[in-house]
Amino acid sequence: SPVVVDYVERLEGKLSDGGYERDLLLLHTGGGVMTPASVKDFAARLAGSGIAAGAIASRFIGNLCGYENSIGFDMGGTSTDVSLVYEGKSRITKDWYVEYGYPIRFPSIEVLTIGAGGGSLAWKDEGGSLRNGPQSAGAFPGPACYKNGNEVATNTDANVVLGRLGSSLAGGKIQLDPALAETAVRKTVAEPFGMELHEAAEAVVSVANANMANAVRLLSISRGYDPRDFALVAFGGAGALHGAAIAKELSIPTVIVPPNPGVTSALGCLLVDIQHDFSESFMASAADTKPADIEAAFSRLEAMATERLTHEGVAAKDIVIQRNVEMMYQGQWRSLAVAAPSKITDIDTLIDGFHNEHKREFNYRRDDAPVSIFRVALTATGMVPKAELQTHTAKANTPTTDATREVWFEGKAHTAMVLERDDLTAGATFDGPAIVEQFDSTVVIPPKTTAEVDTYMNIIIRVQERNYD
Repeated sequence: SPVVVDYVERLEGKLSDGGYERDLLLLHTGGGVMTPASVKDFAARLAGSGIAAGAIASRFIGNLCGYENSIGFDMGGTSTDVSLVYEGKSRITKDWYVEYGYPIRFPSIEVLTIGAGGGSLAWKDEGGSLRNGPQSAGAFPGPACYKNGNEVATNTDANVVLGRLGSSLAGGKIQLDPALAETAVRKTVAEPFGMELHEAAEAVVSVANANMANAVRLLSISRGYDPRDFALVAFGGAGALHGAAIAKELSIPTVIVPPNPGVTSALGCLLVDIQHDFSESFMASAADTKPADIEAAFSRLEAMATERLTHEGVAAKDIVIQRNVEMMYQGQWRSLAVAAPSKITDIDTLIDGFHNEHKREFNYRRDDAPVSIFRVALTATGMVPKAELQTHTAKANTPTTDATREVWFEGKAHTAMVLERDDLTAGATFDGPAIVEQFDSTVVIPPKTTAEVDTYMNIIIRVQERNYD
């Protein structure tokens, strides 16, 4: 807290000296922003906020495209962050940490991070199996094809060998050496495992995809959600390279690739409101609780919330309160949050809501079991103006190009057209295999999939459950 507070005070002072007259807003992991006045008391809420920004952007894009259920798939150079949105709302957790053994109990958007990225290294374990990550080549020396001295194959090298990446990145600012990528894949994987070059490259990518698919399973299936009911929002520098393969692995029918995948997380910072969370312990049997008792607890919390937001300059008309009652079956030690109405008049409705939520989360309910109330909580939001994305008029068209290259999928080489993202227009539709290149990412559209560009310039990939041949 002392370090963060000192930094924020200096930043706020320099902004003021430079002529900035508005508020300095700082993103926190709960999915909102707070002012420097709140940082003094709640500095720990800033931990991991960059990851939360990606989850916020993913939720916004999914809702924008008409999907209330979406999975955020943010793959960068060293790690992949997975988040989940159900019925338009992000999953929230109070069990998280930056360093194991030091829990952070502030409510946070639930994000699962694994060591899988473009620079993740392929290696052979003591049992003779192929592994991928969490070790990484990092920004320097980076993948072997970056020509900085690394000789161990990475996911990026494997994608170069497979033709899914071209000979340059970042609009030509980074030149890749395909020969070095081939040498790394051959020495790291092909020769030790007795594989042909392209078979080895696909093995590297397949292991990475399996790791990332497992992360999605942990956040979806293990939480009681069916991935088939979701869209996958693929972003980050490498997310669009692997998104369609992850979706196919999990039977997710739709992949959404935003216009600028590499900087989508930054977009999340422009889509949030001032937000604070308040809670109060309420240990009681639900059946013996009177609605007036819960209302009294909520009144105390709402008074604190209103005072906090007013202190931060939020007008009364811009304050939105969302209530939750955390409940459990008697004898359990973990609670579930149940949405509560603006005025509670009937305890039975809350109890039934808990049974329904328990059924969805754990696939069973015990209507005859006594229910306990553990905590009352609310989220207080101060609405602020947000960025609005430009829309484009859709006109049906099929893009064409003379640019093609050989791209490998499931052991076979395919001739794929290579398109420039900037050349695509709203309403464009085309079939895979295709590669779409842009400054901050590369989009892979595999065979037997179709792609379309919507009015917000997202690429929507429809994944069909068929073999590539």
